[in-house]
Amino acid sequence: WDIMWKVLFNATVIDYVTVVRSRFPKFLNPSAVQTDCEKLKAQKGAARRIMPSVKKIIHVDNPPSEYPNWEETRQKSRDVLMAHLSQCDSVFKPSELDEVNQRISDHVEEKAATDSRVEILLEEMSKVRNQLEEAQVELRRQVAEEREKAAQTELRLVREMNELLQERGKMREAEIGRNSLSTSQRWVESKTRTCCVM
Repeated sequence: WDIMWKVLFNATVIDYVTVVRSRFPKFLNPSAVQTDCEKLKAQKGAARRIMPSVKKIIHVDNPPSEYPNWEETRQKSRDVLMAHLSQCDSVFKPSELDEVNQRISDHVEEKAATDSRVEILLEEMSKVRNQLEEAQVELRRQVAEEREKAAQTELRLVREMNELLQERGKMREAEIGRNSLSTSQRWVESKTRTCCVM
């Protein structure tokens, strides 16, 4: 009650308050109703703050369906309540309620704007994530291409190296062959000279 009183209501609210006392079997007995009203207004605790100021107290009884004449009792209680409500011609609408409604409305709008910003940020994050994934795929493709090129270049260089080594081997063999031919020729010439000199 204290929170409602401080936030939503002002001092004039008490003119619009009706207390409904239920489970009161003697609700059609005026003296029993009067005695109960006095007891309610004399209560202690939280109710004590508002009960002395309350001008309207309605008594009704809503017995469970196991009780005899429960339908009739409920109908009479409904009639008492409807008779009271038909006499209420004004509605309590405090300015504090408008302020609370405005605060709630502002909060809802702020939340909607925040949700919208969050949605936009999530979409942007998703786009960035997709771009990063695409860039990763492209980078992997380029790395694979470069590795393939490097492997082909290495293979070509190995072949060229083998060809050069084979060529060099042939040249060495030819040189050795020339050297050995040249040595043979010298030997033959030296023998020929020796033979001629003799």
